[in-house]
Amino acid sequence: MATSNNLTSNVMTKVLRKFLPEYETEIVSLKSVDTGELIPSGSINPMTGDTVYIKRPHKYVPVSTASGDISSSGSNDIISGRAAATVQNHETIKIQWEALEEAIELDQLEQIIAPAAGELVTEIELNLNEFIKNNSAHQLGTAGNAISKWSDISNVDSYTTALGFPSGMVYGQVNSYARRNLADSIKGIFSQSDAMTAWERARIPNMTGGLELFMSNTLKSHTTGDWDAGLQLNAAPTQTYVSGKDTFQTTMVLKGADTSVTGFLKAGDVLQITGRAFNNFKSREQASGEGGAALLYTGTVNADADSDGGGLVTVVLNGPAFYESGGQYNTISSALDTDDVVTVISGTASTAYVPNLFYHKSAFSVGSVAQKRLKGWETRFATKDGLQIRFTDYSDGDKNENYLRLDVVPIFAALNPLLAGKFYGE
Repeated sequence: MATSNNLTSNVMTKVLRKFLPEYETEIVSLKSVDTGELIPSGSINPMTGDTVYIKRPHKYVPVSTASGDISSSGSNDIISGRAAATVQNHETIKIQWEALEEAIELDQLEQIIAPAAGELVTEIELNLNEFIKNNSAHQLGTAGNAISKWSDISNVDSYTTALGFPSGMVYGQVNSYARRNLADSIKGIFSQSDAMTAWERARIPNMTGGLELFMSNTLKSHTTGDWDAGLQLNAAPTQTYVSGKDTFQTTMVLKGADTSVTGFLKAGDVLQITGRAFNNFKSREQASGEGGAALLYTGTVNADADSDGGGLVTVVLNGPAFYESGGQYNTISSALDTDDVVTVISGTASTAYVPNLFYHKSAFSVGSVAQKRLKGWETRFATKDGLQIRFTDYSDGDKNENYLRLDVVPIFAALNPLLAGKFYGE
């Protein structure tokens, strides 16, 4: 007896062949972060829960001596830190199966699949950029000011160089109007007539040469908290490497806030501490900006924080303030202390902004969950950026309908918030 053709398999083969190129064509932000290497598919499963940990690199302090005698010098500690990689929401697109079959018959499959690929990429990249926004330590420019000149871009290049970012692979995502504002400078040297992918269309030639700049339509807005001025540290926070090696965060208590305010600070707000400067990440000397001025310590609020009845606010900052005597992991040049002045630099309270983003490629990593198998016809494949997408053909017996669902479950990790920030025009 002859075996009938597997029509479902035939249809799905055509769907996959159309979907994957469309998906790859739409990717922009995912090309600028580590994908699929540090968080390989399958690293999170029912045994691990929703979080796995990635080891952070070690750092060491050289000893400088005239004779080479280091007998009186201490040795470097080997302390293993780790970064959390956490499962994000399921991203799913549901399509009626009959629509796919009809599209194939009418040779219109691409018209059905292209929007699905584009919507899936957009949702992943929106969530990724919100994650970057909330897990970046720095802020440059004046909140709300548009990128209007090349010095706004070179400000990022100068800042990251002064801080000792690893060379190369520093990316900047800017609002779509930034390219218009910079157009006069790039006229005549840039043509997009042969651009085939969203990434190629988004790239902006960088006149400063130190930043890989691209236009993004998936930047996330940020609504600031309901804060007030006059904030200070209530006490010196814990600033040892051991205290923050696994989170790269510093917890501190602020005083001087209006009492009992819900949402006094919002996730993504940036705090700056007067008189406390960043160290250059390579030299460990105090980082200096324009005219030799210190680059002041900043950190980004990790989660919404309320003020209590005494005007105190407990806040967790992404971007650790590490300071120990002779510490090999010090990120600031002097210790935070009681009464240090704290300023929110995110603009005006209770106001919405859309910040641009800058970060080194190694600051963040993206992977995906190897999803469980559903009953029905199913296939999975890994994209070039390391995300596993599951296709499942299934039926709703009660409704007498057939569907195809596309699923991806991303995993995001902030490997080093100190290598990322938000920026505006000056």
